[in-house]
Amino acid sequence: MKKILLLLIIAALSISSCKTMKKTEAERATWDIENYILEAQRLSNRGKYSKAIELLESLVVKFPGQETVTIKYLIGFNLYQAKRPEEAKSYFDAVKSMFETENFSEAERADYQKFVILSDVMLAKIAEDSTGFDPYHIKEDQKDKKIRPKKDTRNN
Repeated sequence: MKKILLLLIIAALSISSCKTMKKTEAERATWDIENYILEAQRLSNRGKYSKAIELLESLVVKFPGQETVTIKYLIGFNLYQAKRPEEAKSYFDAVKSMFETENFSEAERADYQKFVILSDVMLAKIAEDSTGFDPYHIKEDQKDKKIRPKKDTRNN
């Protein structure tokens, strides 16, 4: 009886989650830029970096010409988290160059400045990762250790 009840609960949850997914896809047709960004951040927080990247790229397609510094940074961050640092690097560089070349209002410049700073931090992190930075000196410890064969403790 308990197994049947458990199966019914699982079935009900899976059906309701399917309805939620369809509802979300139908709602996306009416979403604005902020809704896309919030959903991408939610996906990113859950570790679904590839889905967040897809969503942000679909945002760029749906709203051409609206590629803001925020969107570029978020795509770069999700690429980095998805272990694709070289692709992420190009987005972080784009954030910096966009900030330097575009004519933003003072309010936009103040808002986008944080993404430039974060991009610098992420670029430094990518450079650090590529040099094989070893903060715990694991490689040095392994160099100094001599590997010795195990002593035979069996009685012959």
